Amino acid sequence: MKQLKGIVHRVRVAAVCYIVVCCVGLRGFAQVEGMSKVHNVIRLQLQGFNCSYWGGGNCVNIDGVADRNATSLVVPDEFDWNGRVFLTAELGPSAFQDMKHLQRCSFNAWNVLIHAFTGCEALRVIELRRAEPPSVGHHAFYFGTPDEVFDDYHFLTVALVVPPGREQVYREAPGWREFHTIVSHAPRPDDYDLAAIRSRVAALEQECDSLTAFELQLRDSLAMLANGVPDAEHADVAPGSAAVKPAMHTELPPFLGGKSIERLATKFLSDDYVYKSRFSPEVILDSHTDTLALHLAVPDWLEVGGRSYPVAQMWEDAFANHGHLLSLTLPADLTNVAPGAFAGCRELRLLELRNPVPPAFRSIDEGDCLPEQVISDELCARLVLVVPPGSEQTYREAPGWSRCARITSSRPTLAQLGVTPTAERRIAIDAHLCRIAARQAHIATSLKALRNALAG
Repeated sequence: MKQLKGIVHRVRVAAVCYIVVCCVGLRGFAQVEGMSKVHNVIRLQLQGFNCSYWGGGNCVNIDGVADRNATSLVVPDEFDWNGRVFLTAELGPSAFQDMKHLQRCSFNAWNVLIHAFTGCEALRVIELRRAEPPSVGHHAFYFGTPDEVFDDYHFLTVALVVPPGREQVYREAPGWREFHTIVSHAPRPDDYDLAAIRSRVAALEQECDSLTAFELQLRDSLAMLANGVPDAEHADVAPGSAAVKPAMHTELPPFLGGKSIERLATKFLSDDYVYKSRFSPEVILDSHTDTLALHLAVPDWLEVGGRSYPVAQMWEDAFANHGHLLSLTLPADLTNVAPGAFAGCRELRLLELRNPVPPAFRSIDEGDCLPEQVISDELCARLVLVVPPGSEQTYREAPGWSRCARITSSRPTLAQLGVTPTAERRIAIDAHLCRIAARQAHIATSLKALRNALAG
């Protein structure tokens, strides 16, 4: 253990030294138009592109573009900044996200990170000037999959133009092999896989019909619940009462199950929980990808590469806007709860804290914070804290947690908290309806892009 602590200490010292060296180096650059410095990162505008420079090298990242209505973009291989030449390293997270008019983009970057092209409905051509395929979706601490960099319809509607003789390399490269059209010349209409596009359109239209039918079924279920008609599985009937009402089948269909429709935008993903790491054997809980979940229990450990890392810290806004969340269990080694962690959790009734030592109210970057920034007065009034046996009094006297009126070591049922099975069912159905609405919006966008590709 002492050896491990020594290693961790040396790594932290090295990280601090690196940051200091970068900061000193950054001071040597003169201010240029459009430049700002935030957390030791220089952000500036070069040749119409929003760039960031992290110090310690001769590379810049592309964060965006000044003209959000551009139809064609050619990202330079390098930039001349203040008398020095800087290479274009990567297209950063959300670099060109939601540029509705963008039709063509040409670049020679090493990495293309998450959300770089999501929402680019009109995109038809990506020219990759690099002989070796750039990585897609992940680099360093960033983690993502191809469909978190591009929208799913892009793989059919976008043609990749690659250097001559490199077509097969790209067809076998992770991320790029998802694209149906990979050529080394200006794409022609017959280069696109029109049959696959038509098939995808038909599948989405069928899914849209199924979603509509399922939505009607859910709304019928809500109406029945409003009229006091429960389903068989969650019937609110007294013991010994007569017949049970017919069941309402409102389980999620296959196309809405599994991962949330939301796209991941962070570092590590495990069982829909998102984590970060900062030069430490501990990991940071960032968020959960399904903001419509009703019950969540955060694992104590994250498994990465055959090793286990304790989940010991929480990032800001970790469960913000989980508007349907009823109960939440936090890890046993958690040492802090960050500002905004439960903002917008309008249904949260039960919070289980498995650490006998009350976690501090603290931001990782900014330090201690006011209790009101973590749990509002409204949340304190309705929340029940479930803590390890023997630690009740510790929590009742702990700064921040003492504001909660009900602290116990016995986990109550939701019914005991005033949430009847019928109420829980209503919340679950509303969450399903939200999923359907999000999926319907995604399908509408996909169909628009696919049909435009067929027409053009």
